[in-house]
Amino acid sequence: MAYPTLEQRIVLADAKIAQWGKLVTEREELVKKAQQIVADRQAALETTKEKLAKAQNYKEHLIEMQNRPAKQPKVSKTSQYKKLDELLAAKGKTLEELLSELE
Repeated sequence: MAYPTLEQRIVLADAKIAQWGKLVTEREELVKKAQQIVADRQAALETTKEKLAKAQNYKEHLIEMQNRPAKQPKVSKTSQYKKLDELLAAKGKTLEELLSELE
């Protein structure tokens, strides 16, 4: 078996260069794809975190609403006036007399 000639070694070197160049190109493409996948997943993670925070805030809001004291029913002005008229009638006074006393 003879040692390859200079021309044969140049052809072999060109083949190796082409092989390594192809491998570098393939790996660069794989890295770009992986970086895109990571970027997509990071964006999805941020969206999920925002949704989680929103859900937690909503739950806290619901708990606050649950812990609020019950609202007292408002008494209508009409019923208050009727009660006032009844009290004044029991005392034997009119609304005008009471207003003149207060002034």
